[in-house]
Amino acid sequence: RGWFHGQMSQSPSNFASLRTPHVRAWCGLALCTATLLASVAAQPATLVRSTSFWEALPSVGQAVCAFSSGLCSEDGCPWRADWLDAAEAELTRSVRHQPTAVHLVLDALRLHRADGAGAHRQPRGKPLVLSLHGPTGVGKSLLHEVLARAVYAGADARGHPTGALVLGAVSYRNPALALEYEEELRARVNQHVRRCARPLIVVEELQLLPVETLRVLVPMLARPTDSSAPDYSNATFILTSNLGAEAVTARVYASPNRADLDVDALQDELLATVDVAAGSTSLSAAVDAVVPLFPFGREQLAVEARALLELLRTELAVRFGRGAGVGWEAGVVALLLEKLAWEGDGALPARQLARYGLQTLTTKFNTLVNGPVRRHVDGARRRACGAEGGDAGASGRLTTSIHVVVAHTDGSSRLAIVDSAQRPPPGGELDEGVARWWSDLGSTSAEEPTVECDNDV
Repeated sequence: RGWFHGQMSQSPSNFASLRTPHVRAWCGLALCTATLLASVAAQPATLVRSTSFWEALPSVGQAVCAFSSGLCSEDGCPWRADWLDAAEAELTRSVRHQPTAVHLVLDALRLHRADGAGAHRQPRGKPLVLSLHGPTGVGKSLLHEVLARAVYAGADARGHPTGALVLGAVSYRNPALALEYEEELRARVNQHVRRCARPLIVVEELQLLPVETLRVLVPMLARPTDSSAPDYSNATFILTSNLGAEAVTARVYASPNRADLDVDALQDELLATVDVAAGSTSLSAAVDAVVPLFPFGREQLAVEARALLELLRTELAVRFGRGAGVGWEAGVVALLLEKLAWEGDGALPARQLARYGLQTLTTKFNTLVNGPVRRHVDGARRRACGAEGGDAGASGRLTTSIHVVVAHTDGSSRLAIVDSAQRPPPGGELDEGVARWWSDLGSTSAEEPTVECDNDV
């Protein structure tokens, strides 16, 4: 099929007789039917199969697809048979500190599935539309990425789930090109819906879209009236935006106990911001579930900081011998949190909210802890086990521990890397508790090796 379309595009005059509507329709139907039969026969047992050939065969109107584009309505995006259970497990595990958002998304998915009687929904029905709201760094993108990985069984060459189409609104923000955007968005979404039996379409940063472009989405999200459009009934649309982020932050700050938040009232506020952005109520009327994601406080980010440290320890464990590894003192987490930007009452740290959430914490951790520790470990292995001048490919297991501690220099605090085989870092004084830890740890004698060299590690 690919060779045939290539020849058509390169030398259309040689195939003039094949470009009549009747011939194109029959060729399209034959190609799509043959591809469908081959794909159904080749699918692994773990993937969803239709119960009969006639249920697997798409309608003639979908099978006779755009012959010039070479796209047919075959299921190129196989999903997992247990996709709903997988989605619940993955969202609960990966989207932490956002129980309200996870519950709202899972409830909407269950309702949409029940309304459509499982995998085979009534044709021409309404797709599921989720609208995710919250400030930067609260996990909006993470949520739809985790959901896509849980639902779909395949991935493309870049590792992205095959059934997810992510549209960044930042690429469609010029109002002067609204007509071009309209054609491109409609073509990309319709192409994806025809290719996937259960498609996921994500529009990120919805607030950046011009009003004219926003209106293009409405016919796709509402119950369809155009019989020539593809069937969106099995599709899930996820809209992410910062619309109403101030309202989300204000309500969280006013209610330290998040279980007491009036989610219904907040959802109404967020829908109103969608109306303002779209210039009408048509877009918000198509939304099935409004999902607020709350900003993180110190308690939540302290948990995430410890999780990052534990992950670093686990990943580097293979580079240490028995009884050695990466450690840290308790003040490291507190100092990492102080490096972030906070909003709220400075006199009440427990009421403060992180301005950019987990995103900034991860950046600070990589800069201040992750990078320096990895460089120290790899450098020690190269110096001890490499050839003259240091062989970058040499490897070994460290027999001494690496610790991240808080050091004080000229009235300021910083993170320092301490190796139990070395003296305390120069130019800084350790906390009293760290000094006691250092004294109890002791040091390695000159005769003891600090690295067990093994070039096979």
